[in-house]
Amino acid sequence: NDIPGDVLKKICSNAMFISSNYHNKICWEKDIMTENEKHRINELRLNGYGYKKIAKELGLSVNTVKSYLARVKVEEPAVEVKDICPNCGNKLIYIPGHKKKRFCSDKCRMSWWNSHLDKVNRLANRIVVCAQCRQEFTAYGKRERKYCSRKCYFKARFGGSGNGSVK
Repeated sequence: NDIPGDVLKKICSNAMFISSNYHNKICWEKDIMTENEKHRINELRLNGYGYKKIAKELGLSVNTVKSYLARVKVEEPAVEVKDICPNCGNKLIYIPGHKKKRFCSDKCRMSWWNSHLDKVNRLANRIVVCAQCRQEFTAYGKRERKYCSRKCYFKARFGGSGNGSVK
């Protein structure tokens, strides 16, 4: 199914490049995409379709869709959803194609997690025995903690009373 060169040139009259290789006869489109296709790409993108779905729907390559959308910079509308911020109660704004939000802002996220420490799923907890007072305590993270408190650290390090003063 070899396409003659003159037919390929007619098909790609607006082409910037035509490969002479039999297997790679490619024409790089300049204005080959129809206005209807451009309109349909914009419409599908605004409805939340991804690049692959749009390309499959219109029979275009994924890269053609990506480059077109990058050139025209289609704004995706923010959509209100029924979810509310657990900290302040404001409605959350959800942008199609982005990760679903749980909080309305970083301020609310940090405030909520700091007031709900019991719900933090800490997987790196371990039980350690204090090197000074020999009581068990829970240590979090990779750091090797030896002491349960600063008071025990000061007693072990300086032989002090635990309030930071040296004997």
